[in-house]
Amino acid sequence: MGPSDILGANEAIIDGLVDHCGMYFDIKAFGFHGHLAQRLKGRLEKELPGDFVYLEESWDLSIDLFAQLIGDPPNIASELKTKRSKQIGPLRIQAKAPEPINVSGRIVSPYLLAKENASYPFRSANQFTRNAPFISIFTIHPWLNGSAIFNNFAGSDVAFTRAFASRAFMQSTHYTQSLNTVCKQVGANVTFADAAKLLSAIIFINAWPETHELGREAIPSAVYLNPRALHPLGHRARLFRAINPNILIEDFIHDDY
Repeated sequence: MGPSDILGANEAIIDGLVDHCGMYFDIKAFGFHGHLAQRLKGRLEKELPGDFVYLEESWDLSIDLFAQLIGDPPNIASELKTKRSKQIGPLRIQAKAPEPINVSGRIVSPYLLAKENASYPFRSANQFTRNAPFISIFTIHPWLNGSAIFNNFAGSDVAFTRAFASRAFMQSTHYTQSLNTVCKQVGANVTFADAAKLLSAIIFINAWPETHELGREAIPSAVYLNPRALHPLGHRARLFRAINPNILIEDFIHDDY
C-alpha cells in the first residue's frame, strides 16, 4: 500500500485484508521482555565462563533498555567479575558459581511493564491504514517470549495486555510528539496522537494448543478495541467469537477517560 492509504511516507507491505469486512491487519511474533532477558543472560554467561548469571527482582523494563544491555555485555561482565552483582533500575543481575541447588526469583508488575513499553505498538505505525480499520495482531507462544507472558499467573498476563492496549488507545491520543522517534518510516509531522486514532484494535493470539502439557492456565486470546478509533470495528469484532467462543473482547467504552 502507498502513502495515500497508510501512515508511512513510502510504500509498505501489510499482511492481509479481511475482504468482506474491510479490515486490514498485520501479524507479529510477540517476542518481548522474556526473550530479551534470555538473550542478555546468554551473552553475559559467554563473557563469564564457569559462572551462572541470574536476572532477578524485575524484568519489567523497556525493550529499549534491554537492547542497550544486550549490546554491552563486556562492560557489565567486567563489573560482575568484581562486584558479582549489578542493579539497573528494578533489574538485579547476579553472577554466581555453580552450586548443587540455585534458587532465583523475580517480581512481576504488569502495569509497570505496560508503562515502560507504551510506545511499542507504534514501532510499525507506518503500516496503519488511513481510510479503513487496522488491527495489530501479536502472537503469544512460550517459545517466543521464554514463557514470561503465557501462564497468566493470578491474572497478571491479562492485566498486562489490557493495560498495554489501554495505553496505546487512550494515553497516546494526548501525545503530540513526533512519531518518527520510534517509527522512522513516517514523516516528521506525524504524531503519536495521529497514529493512535488509526489503530482500531490490538489482538493477542495464544498460538499454543489449548490442551498442553504445562498443566497451568494459559493466557486467553483477546481482542482489545480502541474506543477513540477513527475507523472502529464495531459489531464486526463479534466475528472473532465465531472462531473462538472463549476469546476476550474488551471495548473500553466504559473505561475511556
